Amino acid sequence: MTGKPKFPAARVEIDLAGPDGNAYAIMGRVSLALEGAGADGSEVRAFRRECKAGDYENLLRVCARWVSFSTIKPSARPYDARRDPRRAWRLR
Repeated sequence: MTGKPKFPAARVEIDLAGPDGNAYAIMGRVSLALEGAGADGSEVRAFRRECKAGDYENLLRVCARWVSFSTIKPSARPYDARRDPRRAWRLR
């Protein structure tokens, strides 16, 4: 993706390998960032509509067009089972 995003002040960093890598989690985080950067409701709806118009790769491209979007490499953040909701039941 080249060029400046529509809302460069909205910065989102996602760990695609973790639970936040889910398409709906990404869309939610970016939507909140857009609202925080001053996007109105129609712009946020247009963003969501673009995201839903394709596959997962399309979602990532759309996010990069709308906000300053970056991903965390899986090895950049150590895994912590206490923060993973899928494994919370094992810690009790």
